[in-house]
Amino acid sequence: MKLRAPDERQSTKARVNWLMRQLQRTESPNAHIRMLWPGRAAYTQYRIGVLRDNPDIVSTDRAGQQVSSFEILLVKDLGARFGQRRNFISELETAVPEFYEQVGQHLKAWQPPAPRLREDKADPSTVNTEAIRDEAEEEAQEGTAAESASGALVASGEIFDPSKS
Repeated sequence: MKLRAPDERQSTKARVNWLMRQLQRTESPNAHIRMLWPGRAAYTQYRIGVLRDNPDIVSTDRAGQQVSSFEILLVKDLGARFGQRRNFISELETAVPEFYEQVGQHLKAWQPPAPRLREDKADPSTVNTEAIRDEAEEEAQEGTAAESASGALVASGEIFDPSKS
């Protein structure tokens, strides 16, 4: 499964901690996290248990870079069982539900936080149509007052300054 790293978190350690909080209940020793870096940089991969014990290990590999996305994998050594079709299919049929139970059901894609309401817009009377129109008119009047105070006029895209005529 692939998840985009949260944009609001600045450090790689914070991004890894965001993912590890989602995987707190994951006990599979075969689960790995692959960190994908910007550009053509090679990926970095660790077992979940290793990252849980030491999340700083990711930052030591790529100082100054931020992980862009994560891939969560289940790695199983099938060895000789891979040679026979029947064994491979039965292993696959047990691995997929195990991965979903251990990892997939706990993952949630990152979503940016909802925008915060400005203090001056918290009262319902400040966000009705009349209040918004009045605010726009005040901003327009302030803009024309500033232009006339400088003595410059804008006409057809050129600035006309009467003091230079």
